[in-house]
Amino acid sequence: MLRPARGAVVEYKAADGSWTSDAPSIRDAGSVTVDYRVTIDDAAVDGKVTLEVKPRAITVAAQDASKTYGEDDPKFTYDVTSGELVEGESLQGIEIERDDDDSVRDGGYALRLTQPEGANSNYKITFKDGTFTIGKRELSVTWDTTTEFTYDARSTAPKRNSTMSSKVTMSPRTSTAPRSRPAPTRRKSPS
Repeated sequence: MLRPARGAVVEYKAADGSWTSDAPSIRDAGSVTVDYRVTIDDAAVDGKVTLEVKPRAITVAAQDASKTYGEDDPKFTYDVTSGELVEGESLQGIEIERDDDDSVRDGGYALRLTQPEGANSNYKITFKDGTFTIGKRELSVTWDTTTEFTYDARSTAPKRNSTMSSKVTMSPRTSTAPRSRPAPTRRKSPS
């Protein structure tokens, strides 16, 4: 706002508005050009000034996440890791995407942040990817320890019980050594 001399009259006009003694203001990122005129003792001075608010710079990073193969994806989240939001504000429309694949793979998958065009226009956002890791699901196989059978004219074999668990055990009577099995893979259907 101009600080006029004593007895001066100051007026402002923004865009196609009318002249007013109320000083213009700007809140959101962008700019506005203001005409002004100062009159004192029958002398007048006029001009233009551009008011500009620059977007606040912040960095937003996807938090790393993981799951075990076969489980539902966890809720993906993000943090502001550099800069800060204006008090009382939050970011709108930010989404986290990942490849549509549930295979276990070295290095995992990138968690990419996106936002609709024009969202959060008061912030200049730098996005940082996170990593989503899918761990192998272990298969536990336990064999019935019965190895002697009475003849009954039918084929006979030990019984097997399969369950999903956190470790692998093979326990026929002759061996208790753990063995690893590769996790099965499947492709996630588009939603």
